[in-house]
Amino acid sequence: MATRIQFRRSLASEWTSANPVLAQGELALELDTSRFKIGDDIEAWNDLPYGGIDGEQGIQGIQGETGPSGITSSKGIATLDFGNGSLTAETVVTGYSEITADSVVMASMRITATPEHLTDDLLVDPIRLAVKDLIAGVGFTIYGEMDNARANGTYKINWIIR
Repeated sequence: MATRIQFRRSLASEWTSANPVLAQGELALELDTSRFKIGDDIEAWNDLPYGGIDGEQGIQGIQGETGPSGITSSKGIATLDFGNGSLTAETVVTGYSEITADSVVMASMRITATPEHLTDDLLVDPIRLAVKDLIAGVGFTIYGEMDNARANGTYKINWIIR
């Protein structure tokens, strides 16, 4: 026949409230925390240290330096209007005081059909985009150009300042 060994067990709050003195070598478990204490036949529960490898909280380490801030940027959508069959168009974007001499502005256009452009004529003769006339504290110009086909109407241009 096997021998069964059971340790005293209870919730942490019940051990604290009862505050018993455990016998020398007696092990008692906290069921809700999985921590244990081993008795010495002298100290009451609240004065006994927990068993195992748990130690006291160490000293707070030195605060590290604050790292560099990330890139902040503005972004938006501009309209490039080619009118009725132009090869070039440009639009001015203003009101961005965060633009500096070191800023980079990127412009891109999604190639999707719109009510105004039912077919993807941009795949046949894509519009080349450039950002020019960057003025610190003010804005910039987005320029669009096609080689052969003449663009008609307006196109949405996504832009971002870095």
